Amino acid sequence: MKQFLKFFSTFLVSTFVGVSIIVVGILIFTDTTLSELKEIYAKAGIIKILISCATSIGALVIAACLQIILHEAGHLIAGLWYKFKFVSFRVANLTLIKEEGKYKIKKFHIAGTGGQCLLSPPEETPSRKAVIGYLAGGALLNFATAILFFFIWMRADNLYLDFLALYMWVIGLLFALLNGLPLKVGGITNDGYNIRLVAKDNESKQNILTQLYINAACQQGIRPRDMPEEWFKNREVTDYKNVFQVSERLTFASRLIDKREYDSAHAMLDDLHGHSKEIIGVLANEIDCELLYLELCHRKDLTRADELYTDTLKKYVEQASQTMSSKQRVLCSLAHFKENNPEAATAIYQKVVSKKDSYLMLGEVVSDIDLMEEIISVSPSRDGLK
Repeated sequence: MKQFLKFFSTFLVSTFVGVSIIVVGILIFTDTTLSELKEIYAKAGIIKILISCATSIGALVIAACLQIILHEAGHLIAGLWYKFKFVSFRVANLTLIKEEGKYKIKKFHIAGTGGQCLLSPPEETPSRKAVIGYLAGGALLNFATAILFFFIWMRADNLYLDFLALYMWVIGLLFALLNGLPLKVGGITNDGYNIRLVAKDNESKQNILTQLYINAACQQGIRPRDMPEEWFKNREVTDYKNVFQVSERLTFASRLIDKREYDSAHAMLDDLHGHSKEIIGVLANEIDCELLYLELCHRKDLTRADELYTDTLKKYVEQASQTMSSKQRVLCSLAHFKENNPEAATAIYQKVVSKKDSYLMLGEVVSDIDLMEEIISVSPSRDGLK
């Protein structure tokens, strides 16, 4: 029932949005007045109106999907032009990835994103112009297609083409503005904001490149501890609202965990947790996941673990565990040490092992399997837990 209500409410909102855009478009770009438009709808009849609404909603969905694909394709085209190498191309939770010279489809999702195109920078450090070009490619292609479909819409004399062309240029223009203009929403910077940062200082450029290097290596099966040391900077965070600084610190702590340097990793993560109100939600959740793992498996502090495992974090772990092996590791540690259920912990471990090739971040999977083997090899007795 809950799912039905959610679908029905979405349908109503989509219908309202679709009809509103049509009405506004007709009033702005034609000589039709509002009273004339009312008469047209009155004469059309309920069946034609419903067909019109259904067609509008279908065109809206198709246009939105196409513009997401075009946006990521823009990044891909621009990146390849500047000698970047293809790593993965994601739309919604479907990801095209190249492994060992072969292309595969996998499922992966990042909260707050409709798609993502990841490329690996060339061996020779790319110029600032190249990085800006890669970042700008998505918005530029959205804008170019918006212009194209605007002229198609102006000439269209078919109902279905008219709807599709209308939404293609409206959504294309919207995506171009939302991604091209410098914006920071909930602490997350868009392409335009990142372009401004890269143009402003070399450190931001290097942060973006380093993240691309690490993501590419991880998707190719290289675990964090085996990646080049120069990719990981041990720098203090001076601004906890800065996504780049917090991500850099979190990435360094994750590498320490993979190297079994648990005390150092805990100190870093605990410091970050202390500033969780300043840090964007998704990163705050990632920090708490790793901290929860360390509290359970290495500090044996069940009281602190209970404090960390809030309803919000529980929901995040359950959702992310569908595509991220690191969250299965957290569930494994919870089952083994908090629930005192080694059988459940072993089952989680075996599930990850059996489907390890289906994960996107292969390097992370190798690391998580290794860490889970350490978990299930320890007695789950609560004698050592505080």
